[in-house]
Amino acid sequence: MRLIVVHILILNGKDKVIHVGQMLVLTKRNILNILLKNIQQIKKLNNMKKLNDYQKDFICDKFFTNEKYPGWKSIAMDLLNNGECVVAGNYCIWKGGIGNFIKVETASKYIGCVKYVFDLDVFISSKHFKEMFDLYVDYLENEIKRITNDYNDLKELQ
Repeated sequence: MRLIVVHILILNGKDKVIHVGQMLVLTKRNILNILLKNIQQIKKLNNMKKLNDYQKDFICDKFFTNEKYPGWKSIAMDLLNNGECVVAGNYCIWKGGIGNFIKVETASKYIGCVKYVFDLDVFISSKHFKEMFDLYVDYLENEIKRITNDYNDLKELQ
């Protein structure tokens, strides 16, 4: 049996390092499985919907807010940016709501941690998201009307 030493490096389209694997000693038959897994991760990152800062803040504030857990916002941002995050503990800190869209997997490389996996596209297409989104858009439309009326009222003074 021949052993091959491989160092795995994943780059995104902007030449930034996303993940650097450990030095691995592999048999030839395992190399294909690792490469396929890394290709799937790259495709997942390339296919993920990209949110702007306002969209991330909206989703964070309306769905992820959980003041009981320090660091909830950085976890939420990792999930929105990367679709996954390794977290200390053994359960999801969000129950119901957004928690229904977060899968909890074992984080085998870490002790006392789990990996949260979040599919943004599934969440955005859900009834749960659409209901809150529609309510907030209605609120914003009413605010626009109110501000426009206030503006027009003030303009009449000239």
